[in-house]
Amino acid sequence: GYAFSLGYYYKHIQTEFTYTHHEIKNLVYRTDNDDLIDAQLNYDAYDIKAGFRFYRRGDTTYQLLYMSGRHSTVEMDFNSTSIEVMSYNLGFYFFRSKGFNKYIEFVLMADLYGGTTHFKYNRVSSDIVLYPDKKMFINVGGLAGIGFQYEPYDITTLFTVKSDTIINKQWDGDDSVMANMFTTLIGFQIIYKYSNIKYNKR
Repeated sequence: GYAFSLGYYYKHIQTEFTYTHHEIKNLVYRTDNDDLIDAQLNYDAYDIKAGFRFYRRGDTTYQLLYMSGRHSTVEMDFNSTSIEVMSYNLGFYFFRSKGFNKYIEFVLMADLYGGTTHFKYNRVSSDIVLYPDKKMFINVGGLAGIGFQYEPYDITTLFTVKSDTIINKQWDGDDSVMANMFTTLIGFQIIYKYSNIKYNKR
């Protein structure tokens, strides 16, 4: 999988747009009869984030308390399952840099968030036909990273681990359908920030 982000900040206000894609192949589903069925899953999410930025002028360390809206879709070929959700999240982002020398800094980064959605913005379709009168959606996740920053040009390279959990259940009387997903994305992240502040001599 992969993710791409583009953001802008001015003093204490920061906004960001992120697109995320996961493709999971060789998925195995266990039926009630203990039969194993192969499946494939595709996940796409578009996030728009805005929040309040805590920082000190001249320092690349900052924290961000934010709200976000997310449009996500899941397509799985087992039971022709399709999920479309418009959710809202609250989150906290932390970016901490500590200097080794004049140019190179050690970086720790973390992002924690959680959210839900309204009944009418949670749509699930599959071969199992329901006319739900009750729905539940929970989305929690986190991102952790460690790496280095070249401060004169504010370029950061991080090794990251991202986990995302989605619980989605719908009821039609005594019948129900549940579509849950847990993903872990391990990889590298490159962050470049352009600022009119010169952190160190260029």
